Amino acid sequence: MDWLPATEQFIHEQVKIETKNMSAAQLRIWECVAVAPEKWVIKRDDDLAGNYWVVAIFGRSVVWYNDIEEGFDVSLYSIFGEIDEYFASQFELRHIMEQIIERISG
Repeated sequence: MDWLPATEQFIHEQVKIETKNMSAAQLRIWECVAVAPEKWVIKRDDDLAGNYWVVAIFGRSVVWYNDIEEGFDVSLYSIFGEIDEYFASQFELRHIMEQIIERISG
């Protein structure tokens, strides 16, 4: 079967499922950083360049859904609307919220 990019509806459904699995602390962080899903671009010279759904912004980082790998990732951004780094970590959203809690806690 050929790969198809994730739709906005799919992203909303994923976020809804993922937030049900968050702890109270993770959910509090999520509520502070979440944004309406928005397509951002990753500029690369290979097949991984393209548009990806950003679902949260904190500082100079974004949380985005990698629909090729079917998981969430965190990347830096320098220009609003452009993700600087491609990752294929396949995190669940609650794991990323835990990473943010650890960053804040120092």
